[in-house]
Amino acid sequence: LTKSAQFPFHFWLPGAMQAPTPVSSYLHSATMVNAGIFLLLRIHPLLGETLMWKSTLVLSGAITMFLGAFFSMGQRDFKRILAFTTISALGTMVLLIGIDTEQSMKAALVFFIVHGLYKGGLFMVAGILDKATGTRDIKVLGHIWKPMPLTTLAAAFALISMAGLPPMLGFIGKELIYDAKIQLPALASWILPLGVGANILMVAISLTVFIEVFWAGKRKQPVEMKHREGEFKWYFLAGPVVLALAGLVLGLMPGVLDSLIGNALYVSRGEVIDVHLSLWHGFNQVLMLSLFTVASGIGVFLIRSRTAQFIASILNWFEKFNMARAFTKVINWYVKAAGKQTAWIQ
Repeated sequence: LTKSAQFPFHFWLPGAMQAPTPVSSYLHSATMVNAGIFLLLRIHPLLGETLMWKSTLVLSGAITMFLGAFFSMGQRDFKRILAFTTISALGTMVLLIGIDTEQSMKAALVFFIVHGLYKGGLFMVAGILDKATGTRDIKVLGHIWKPMPLTTLAAAFALISMAGLPPMLGFIGKELIYDAKIQLPALASWILPLGVGANILMVAISLTVFIEVFWAGKRKQPVEMKHREGEFKWYFLAGPVVLALAGLVLGLMPGVLDSLIGNALYVSRGEVIDVHLSLWHGFNQVLMLSLFTVASGIGVFLIRSRTAQFIASILNWFEKFNMARAFTKVINWYVKAAGKQTAWIQ
């Protein structure tokens, strides 16, 4: 749980955004933090189906899922926004593993891929913008689409996937997540509202980032370029473009992932499960929830300034209970106590 930045150990991930952006992309979005999720999936056959396992993962995952999305709306730094949405996504996966049904495990594995594709690409885009303009402040950036159309297009595809909209793979992942939560009557009454709330905020933050950074923002002219005008060279753009296209292609042809997800389900659950992913599931309760999520997300986006101020005030209040400082104090006390104990024994 600590490896995957779950509440109450979530505080380290936004602080890790001081690392160079390629490090953030590879480690803090798609690899290192997902290693905790990977381990939970691998040891599920050993520890799953126990009350301690389910209650711990469901509780921690649900809180993390909502808090990460909620706090992302109060940020101005592009990378910190991505960090908090990463925390939310990781909480979603932990929650799905804790729910422990065939549908929830399938949703967790699909979202594992979804998140790596869109978030890795967005972190790389954040690095490109930082290098091009010298800032990651979304209130300063604006009109990036004019000098950097290809970067904007790659970011747009990734943001569409993060918002859970068709035809990206993120839409399929969100539909599977909603379906998994609905099928658990005992927990759906409180898990589903948290999940819908988190996704509403994801839609709002995706729109906010695109409008503020890439489209208009509050600036009448594009932000001043630090190095030069125009797009960066192809090797800067290859990463986000390939990941964005992968999310689009897999969204249109999700059947490509059937055997991969089926094999992973066999390893994590110890049974053979047929997997048939598709973009369209017909008009049902899940689709209605998706439509409500998008409409509500647009509503939150329209009042984004007041929402951001409100969330920022809550974040300032949370700073009084600085968890990183408390964690450091506990570790220092532990080392000091261990030193005294060692000296006494010797």
